[in-house]
Amino acid sequence: MKDYDAVKDVINNMPTAYDPDKVVEQLENERKFWENAYNRNLGKEKARSYEHAIEIVKGGGADGN
Repeated sequence: MKDYDAVKDVINNMPTAYDPDKVVEQLENERKFWENAYNRNLGKEKARSYEHAIEIVKGGGADGN
């Protein structure tokens, strides 16, 4: 178990391979674009999808971990 915990700590302490703030910024831009899309119904649906993606990124993953 000791080795497992050491490996787990190394993995958990690795830096993220991307900048979450920049990802959120890009997703926000896409969400805003779709909110104002020519097809309002489709735009609203896509904007909701982007909002969900933003929450996943901010939360660190789909399950919040």
